[in-house]
Amino acid sequence: MQGQPARPAAAGHPLLDLEGVSRWRGSGGDAFVLDVRRFLLRPGEKLAVVGRSGSVMLVELGNMQIDGQVRMLDAQGIDPFLFLIVPRVAAASVCMFSLTIAFIMVALVSGFLAGNALGSLDVTLQEFVFRILSEMGLVEFATIPLKTFFIGFVVALIACTTGLSVTRSRSDLQAALSRGVTKSVLAALLISGLLTLLL
Repeated sequence: MQGQPARPAAAGHPLLDLEGVSRWRGSGGDAFVLDVRRFLLRPGEKLAVVGRSGSVMLVELGNMQIDGQVRMLDAQGIDPFLFLIVPRVAAASVCMFSLTIAFIMVALVSGFLAGNALGSLDVTLQEFVFRILSEMGLVEFATIPLKTFFIGFVVALIACTTGLSVTRSRSDLQAALSRGVTKSVLAALLISGLLTLLL
């Protein structure tokens, strides 16, 4: 429509792979605004945590259960939940948050570089980041830690409890792996969608 500022080509650049991450604002079209809630709906970092961390934890604890190591810990008076599950759940929560921050930083830098390469931006990197942060509200800032920590917590908890549920053989472990990954993916997507609707 004539008179409306054009959407920048950088917003759809393949380096970002994030449709709608930024939008053109103002009559001069010189500011980008990061749509954090829409970014966090993307499954990339969630599936990375489920596939790389969740499955590894599940297999590791499943093998420990089959080999009797969990029973040995229990016999020594060591609580398997506190010794095996709590550290892994805490680490996965921090990992999920850190990975999401890394994804956002890559998206920002890619958008800035693409915008400059295509001539859509005439600002420095510092101004670019400052304008995005200044446009973000309390909801956007709260969404990042809340959603990422919660998803990391639930994914790791499902993986660990599923791994410890294996009691018989390696064939049971394979079935538990498929079951645990499926439940983790569904839980991550469900939590992401519900928190997005609530926030």
